[in-house]
Amino acid sequence: MILFPLVFDLKQKFFLTFLSLMCCQVLVSLMIEEIGWFY
Repeated sequence: MILFPLVFDLKQKFFLTFLSLMCCQVLVSLMIEEIGWFY
């Protein structure tokens, strides 16, 4: 069963990448809102 840990690792990496992308999206939208308020 050497395949299972590999699949788990891939899923974990994908999940972490997805989380970081979501965080970036939230930060960017917050920044856009701040700039919108500023102007």
